[in-house]
Amino acid sequence: MATVNISITAQQNKIIDRFIKLYDFENRSEFFRTLIRFITLRPELVSQSTTSPFIEPADLSTSSVIKSFAKTKKYNPRFLKDLETGLKESKTFN
Repeated sequence: MATVNISITAQQNKIIDRFIKLYDFENRSEFFRTLIRFITLRPELVSQSTTSPFIEPADLSTSSVIKSFAKTKKYNPRFLKDLETGLKESKTFN
């Protein structure tokens, strides 16, 4: 097996150690091998983690997005108009 060294924060280390204890992994290496197997089966998780928290919504309709924002009553009409303009220029929304 190859050896890989990574640098993580103290907080990340605590999180990993918690998962190791919670799920009864033998050691950190086994934990990371399990993560690699998991993302190999679900590669979209890697894609989502690099864009998080900006995950593409299921509904890409500009009008649906605008209606959802307006429904909250938190946004003024000028903001909603700017949002609509931006969404119409977006390659993602239609």
